[in-house]
Amino acid sequence: MLGGGGTTQIDVQFGNSGALSLQTGTLKFTQTVFQNGANATTVLQGGSLTVTGGQANPFRLDGGTFSGFGMVTGDIKQTGGILTPGSSAQGGSPGVLTILGNYTQANADAALQIIANNNGVSVLNVQRSQGAGGQVRLQGKLVVKRDDAYKPTFTTDIAFLTFNSIDPMNQNFTAKDFGSNNLWNAGGDNNLYFGVVPQANSFDLFVFKQQ
Repeated sequence: MLGGGGTTQIDVQFGNSGALSLQTGTLKFTQTVFQNGANATTVLQGGSLTVTGGQANPFRLDGGTFSGFGMVTGDIKQTGGILTPGSSAQGGSPGVLTILGNYTQANADAALQIIANNNGVSVLNVQRSQGAGGQVRLQGKLVVKRDDAYKPTFTTDIAFLTFNSIDPMNQNFTAKDFGSNNLWNAGGDNNLYFGVVPQANSFDLFVFKQQ
């Protein structure tokens, strides 16, 4: 757990297989940093994370969960585990997670989870920093966790992934999981469901009507 203000800098290789919680201040890694293990967690709860290794040494998410809200400065390369803007604990709490760098799903084991409930919808915001970054590469899974009480109306359009550019060779999720409750009654014969619509600089959750 990291508390207190200011910046804590780590200048050696760092691997997380336990629980890392950033509540205030900035945790800065200047060397290789990775997370592995099914039960490993990194949670941003008001603190921020900086990784200075560039594309050669990003924050490598190999397993476990990375969640929270706030800022990551540097690249995230995901080879496994689940990345969740906001919190998936106790039914889920949506939030905005900003990456000032690049976000890469390196394979089919990488999952981006979006929380959708009456408090809003999670957003992963991938943007340039000092003229570099802002690109997403998608080869993994999208998981949408919708609360039963959340029933958006027909044609609702909500951006959940925003970016400056997308890799033309890796520009869509290879799998989508909306859970078992991705169909809700809007009255009469109008059953609605979520689908995904790619836009120029975003991916949006769009509400369709069952045919």
